[in-house]
Amino acid sequence: MNPRPFLILVAVTVITVILAIVMVSAGSGTDDTRGDSAVAFPKLQGKLEQVAEITLINKDAKIVVAKKGDQWLLPEKHDYPAQVDKVRALLLGFEEMKLIERKTKQPDRYDRLNVDDPTGKEARAVRVTLKDTSGAVLADAIIGKKKYDLSRTGIAGTYVRNADGEQAWLGSSELDPGRVERLWLARKLMDVKRDRIQRYTITHADGEIVTASRTAPTEDNFVLETLPVGQRLKNKSAADNNATTLAFLEFDDVRPAAGVVFPDPIVKNEFVTFDGLTIRAEIAE
Repeated sequence: MNPRPFLILVAVTVITVILAIVMVSAGSGTDDTRGDSAVAFPKLQGKLEQVAEITLINKDAKIVVAKKGDQWLLPEKHDYPAQVDKVRALLLGFEEMKLIERKTKQPDRYDRLNVDDPTGKEARAVRVTLKDTSGAVLADAIIGKKKYDLSRTGIAGTYVRNADGEQAWLGSSELDPGRVERLWLARKLMDVKRDRIQRYTITHADGEIVTASRTAPTEDNFVLETLPVGQRLKNKSAADNNATTLAFLEFDDVRPAAGVVFPDPIVKNEFVTFDGLTIRAEIAE
């Protein structure tokens, strides 16, 4: 065998191996040396109960959810209660997140994963910061879009990047940071199902009154008591919809009643249930 071609082949092989090592090393990132399946936020481990403040920043808003006593509240919404389930889901997602797949560390590619600067004009990212009672930061990350396991590979989660780091990752948790304050508010006012309603009365500003009732919960339809003589309903269920008004009733925003000048109501409502509950509500524009 001619030794010269052999030596050239060995040299080419060595160079290829060296280049491969350099490429792998360059892709590992210098800002985060943790390997795959490492805990994403080690400072948070075992300190979930110590989290006292959640700050969320995106291009449209800065949202603060703070713990006062044993309640989670929104200070900018006059300390109105937050959705406890949403707070708990976010905190557990942070604590349980593992770094399962290394992604880009090039800033010009961050937007593909929504882990770019969250205050950018077109940004979809959300920066989430968790602090304890002393103000110490337990986690600070840019939360990007979710990856769904469409091909059933078992690889799904949320793209994340440490706020002060370059390396983007696919994290194992599916995080859902609400982008507007109302998504964090405990917005449900009441949930009185139609099945409970026995009678309702609607009084309009012009004096018109609409009253409908039924004698038992087993009756499907409400009878319109104020139907003018000689008229009839288009269908037997026409008076039923008003009885669903109090089901899944939520608000969009909140403020102290003392700070609101309530206009003259355009509608006054009264609902009476079979179990003796009476609810009166006024509606104004």
